Amino acid sequence: MITARTPCGEANVTATFCDPAGAGVNDVTGTSAVRELRARNIKVRYRRSSILEGIELIRRAIKTGEGQSKLLISPRCAKLIEALRCYHYPEQCSPDELPLKDGLYDHPIDALRYFFINHNRTSALKTRNY
Repeated sequence: MITARTPCGEANVTATFCDPAGAGVNDVTGTSAVRELRARNIKVRYRRSSILEGIELIRRAIKTGEGQSKLLISPRCAKLIEALRCYHYPEQCSPDELPLKDGLYDHPIDALRYFFINHNRTSALKTRNY
């Protein structure tokens, strides 16, 4: 289905970003989603990150420090637009500041997080001591 929905052909796709959990081996099939996609020559990238790290990257794209937006979403992405409007935090504040995982609006936002976490990242972030 992914290959069929790629109008330019997989050779012209820079990368496909996915949930890092997709690299885990399924105990029923003995393979992983990442392995299956790569077997079909789909260039899959993923990097582990925190939910808050990804949300912060989305926030920065929506509104920069100068008050401008770097995020353009096609009107054809109706589910993502709806999710961005409806994504929210629980009424009861939690110490970890995580948004509500409602099973409806969190999935499109998760996909957007995977994009921002992986886009233009060639290697893992490094921590330096000064």
